[in-house]
Amino acid sequence: MRTSIIATLLTVLLTTGTTSSIADDDIAHAAKVTVLSSNLANGATTGEWGFSAMVQTADHCTLFDAGRFTDTVVNNATALQVDLGCVRNIVLSHFHFDHTSGLASVVARIRASGYADKLDVYVGEGFFIPRIIDMNHPAGAMGVKVFGASSVNFMQEKRAQLEALGLVFHEISQPTQITQGVWATGPVPRVYPEQNHPSWVLLQRPNGETTPDTVPESQGLVVRTQQGPIVLLGCGHSGAVNMLSLVRQKIQDKDINALMGGMHLFNADQQTVRWTGVKLKELGLKHLMAGHCTGVEPMFQLRQALGLNRSQAVMGAVGASFSLAKGVMPTDLAKSVGRSGAHYHESALGFAKRLL
Repeated sequence: MRTSIIATLLTVLLTTGTTSSIADDDIAHAAKVTVLSSNLANGATTGEWGFSAMVQTADHCTLFDAGRFTDTVVNNATALQVDLGCVRNIVLSHFHFDHTSGLASVVARIRASGYADKLDVYVGEGFFIPRIIDMNHPAGAMGVKVFGASSVNFMQEKRAQLEALGLVFHEISQPTQITQGVWATGPVPRVYPEQNHPSWVLLQRPNGETTPDTVPESQGLVVRTQQGPIVLLGCGHSGAVNMLSLVRQKIQDKDINALMGGMHLFNADQQTVRWTGVKLKELGLKHLMAGHCTGVEPMFQLRQALGLNRSQAVMGAVGASFSLAKGVMPTDLAKSVGRSGAHYHESALGFAKRLL
């Protein structure tokens, strides 16, 4: 009973509107989001264990995350005829390499288009904190073997190199407007106990102390529209329910028009997936294009729990898009993926299962 009362109070606190400080006319028009990196791909595109998406509005382009391998995003953008040259802002969900490794190549493509000015990059507070592998964890030795070192925050090491390319990092601690109708959430309060983070990595504080790495900088991107917010997750390390609760509390208190990206449910148990589905339905989720670390089976279970159909909820394959004009636009591959998930990027999934 006590737990139920606490959960109810937390829900009230999170959904009580505090979005009044945002102007009603801060709305994105003609919004479209196209997946440039995820685990499913077909045709001339390439799949990988990673995520990236282009967010286009009437007058602006923002890139969300930059994929796992150096050239995946730029190559997929070419294949899909998505012009990266319009990007002026980049939002990174968190420091993990499967969301940041393509940054330098993206910048090179933008420079090749003729744009020579600075590029603003928005990251959550804590993004550059050093991380080390917990050698007391059963996966510790394997982690060192895979990464080649006990330090795993490569973004800390690459920061100076990327700044030399004209990137200006903004470490934010709260919801921050990027451009008209487009927001970065900043770090997400962990109100609900969604445990979506690696258990074998530690944060290393300046005083030398270490604490479990809950990926505190994990953030999302939100597009405010007349039909409700479009929300992008990288891996959802803060939890999809925590994320959408924050969006409704702080950015736009409307039913969620669409949720896209990774939800980190590929190895979640049935109870967790069912609970997530119930909560997402309570938050008014109308469209779902889950990909990356969500997993095929959890995606189908969520679709069922939400009461959505194939025109409203699909796997977010490379090239899939969601727009105000057309809604969910899956690729042919995403349409054909069955419950067995035969086309899923198995090698990357196996890699992640061993480490996360």
